Amino acid sequence: MKARIQFLGETLRFIKLRLIKIIPVGTGLLKQAWSLIEKYHIYQADALQLLSAKHVNSERFYTADMSLHEIALEENLRSEYVG
Repeated sequence: MKARIQFLGETLRFIKLRLIKIIPVGTGLLKQAWSLIEKYHIYQADALQLLSAKHVNSERFYTADMSLHEIALEENLRSEYVG
């Protein structure tokens, strides 16, 4: 319970600071995710991160996952590897 409260508090703080944007996951986004999952053999969560970044025309995509970084670059995202 304590971890959940801390997570929600930090998420709200990041939203107020405009460091993150919450993207609703609808049917359309889930359908698009499948094409990335099949193309790159990645997890649904990773596909949704990539698609969300593309959806909001993100200036940068930060990841500590080298393979996700390479996929992001291939998908024309300005990815920064921080690992």
